Amino acid sequence: EGIRTLEGRDVRYAAEFGYRIKLLARVARAGEEVSVAVAPTLVPMTHMLANVNDAFNAAMVKGDMSDYTMYYGRGAGRLPTASTVIGDIGDIARNLARSESRYRRGIPDYNEGKMRLRPAGEIVSRFYLRFMIADRPGVFGSVASALGRHGVSIEAASQKVAAEGSGYVPVVVLTHAAKSSELDAALSEIVENKLVDGLPIKLRMI
Repeated sequence: EGIRTLEGRDVRYAAEFGYRIKLLARVARAGEEVSVAVAPTLVPMTHMLANVNDAFNAAMVKGDMSDYTMYYGRGAGRLPTASTVIGDIGDIARNLARSESRYRRGIPDYNEGKMRLRPAGEIVSRFYLRFMIADRPGVFGSVASALGRHGVSIEAASQKVAAEGSGYVPVVVLTHAAKSSELDAALSEIVENKLVDGLPIKLRMI
């Protein structure tokens, strides 16, 4: 997921709750499954990743015994980009020299071993949601009920100031941990029942 749907107000609303929005790539192992996701994510302002800015990138790793360690450096500009390109060329050359077709970029394909790729809908996360809710009594209650029917519980909610005469009011919801497929089912129901204007904004949280 990219940043195309992000708006400046999402950055402001996230800050009001104590979060910054960062584009994160996350890989996690759980038993015999690996979950992989790339998406804009709300990160607490106190988290080390929240303070990675400008041309800098960071990789955070959690080891079985080392706990969290972070690797930090420039990710943009002439020399960092050249370093990445040369690394990619080295990967391509090494892979062309291999006879094993199961290798891509030098990394084994998990589908051919014991590890399985967890379906995106099975990934569990907390979520930031922004709705444009019809400015009528009981509508937010219907939205909350739809979330609850699909097993998504609300941790916090905040109603913002509506644009004059729009008939809709922005409401931001932070959820407890929920399965992605269950949240998507709830959002589909909310949209189909015309409780909101347009599509809700959904961002992951850590």
